Amino acid sequence: MLLKHPLSLAGLIMFLVGVFLIVLGLILFAALSPPAALPVLLSVSLNGAAVAILGGIFALIGSTNGRRIRRYKRDGRCFSAEIVELNPVVGVATGTTPAVYAVCIYTNDSGQRCKVKSSMFLWRNFQPDSLQAEVYVDWNAPHRYAVEITRSPLPQTAGQQVDIDYT
Repeated sequence: MLLKHPLSLAGLIMFLVGVFLIVLGLILFAALSPPAALPVLLSVSLNGAAVAILGGIFALIGSTNGRRIRRYKRDGRCFSAEIVELNPVVGVATGTTPAVYAVCIYTNDSGQRCKVKSSMFLWRNFQPDSLQAEVYVDWNAPHRYAVEITRSPLPQTAGQQVDIDYT
């Protein structure tokens, strides 16, 4: 199971709230008398439209990593990686679930150990040993990569030496 980017969940919620406000404003506009209907339509529906647009932008940003992973799975190289540390993202959380990013090390085709950093994902109090990382690297540009973090009971080690640091 791919762990979710926090903006994808927040964006979806904001988009749905915005659509609800647009519909509510249109219903109130139809139910009220003409002099009071226009301010209600403008205040409720336009605010709903702003929230829906912002939520759509957040959802688009959150889904970018998923699209990049699918593209690199199809066109790139895959390496199994070791998660060496999990770092919290300050100020980013969904409810009580904080967002973190993983620092991983993988060995490339030429035997060099490369250090990469994942995008942020929601941390649900798993043990760090229960996470697994796969790194998908672009054939033409090794500095372009995507990291897929999944839950899996694989032991991880820390304190590894690296040859290339892409973080």
